[in-house]
Amino acid sequence: MIARRHLGDGTRAHFRQAVDHLSDELARNDPEVRQRMAISWDALREIPLFVHAGPIAVLARDEELSAMKIPIQLQALIVRDPLELHVWDEAVAKREYGGHAIASLFPHASRRGIEAEWVVAWQEARETAADAIRLASDEEHVEAMEDRAAKINAAPKKKISVSTPGGKGPASKPRTLKNNVGPILGATVVPGSDPKPAPPPVKPKLHDTPPPTKPFDPGSRTAPTAYTDRDLEQRGWELLTQALETSAEELLVDFRSRHGVGADGAIDWKTFVEMKATGRAPQGSIEMSNAEYERAKERGNDFILALVSGLEDGYQDEVRLIFDPARRAAVRPLNGVKLVALTEAPLILIPFGNSED
Repeated sequence: MIARRHLGDGTRAHFRQAVDHLSDELARNDPEVRQRMAISWDALREIPLFVHAGPIAVLARDEELSAMKIPIQLQALIVRDPLELHVWDEAVAKREYGGHAIASLFPHASRRGIEAEWVVAWQEARETAADAIRLASDEEHVEAMEDRAAKINAAPKKKISVSTPGGKGPASKPRTLKNNVGPILGATVVPGSDPKPAPPPVKPKLHDTPPPTKPFDPGSRTAPTAYTDRDLEQRGWELLTQALETSAEELLVDFRSRHGVGADGAIDWKTFVEMKATGRAPQGSIEMSNAEYERAKERGNDFILALVSGLEDGYQDEVRLIFDPARRAAVRPLNGVKLVALTEAPLILIPFGNSED
């Protein structure tokens, strides 16, 4: 809990200039670190800024030290939810305070260097205005999505021929895949939001006493399906092919049965595509193998995570294309990698119509 004082409107212009100086310095000398900040540079420039007349009163909690909240005082602090920067007006330009708070947004190995660069950037902001540099990577990501959406929108729209599921399931109201899928209705670029940094791992709490028993409800099981995982994947691939093959020169080559590719397919061995399909609602998170994640990091905007959803009866078929997912989605370590909050990532949304349309 933070005792707020007053907004730092008087410091806002100086702060923006300092952010621009820091961005320019990293763009010239360490663009990789610049790109790995936990929030966007625009978000940092416009972060809600609270300048305090003295140290910031904070109530901290550490269950190993005390069951009660502990009052402490800080000189600078970045709050993540909601995103805010609180700083003592005498500490914003100091390496160990303001610099440390800004550096907390970067990977741990680069933080000491960022702390020092922030002090220089704050001083330079007093003397000269910076012309904020926008790296090509900032623009390329948007351009890659817009170019792909334009190609999809320009391609002929036709009814899609899909394979018949070969799986066998129970006869009593099983979940089924659609027999037909309508044409693509269009492609829309959804800006999304920047990925949030991973929270610290939570230590699971074990029961000290036996938990209350709860009778097992067999009716809570997921309804049986009349299709197999292979059927689901093949149907998703058929829709994805229709969305991405916008011309005779752009063919999505199927590498699903090949190991070592790090993706399910590729267009001209330049744009790599990893597909995840589901019968119902869009996926909020997916798991990637180490090979897939390494390929995604290597290719950047030339790697597309394709989320195909709504393949069952009663749901709308949709394809979501996320470019550069290793940097544009929140990452959680796993036995491999887990990408989360995918519905918040920048993406191209491609809905399909009814087969009668």
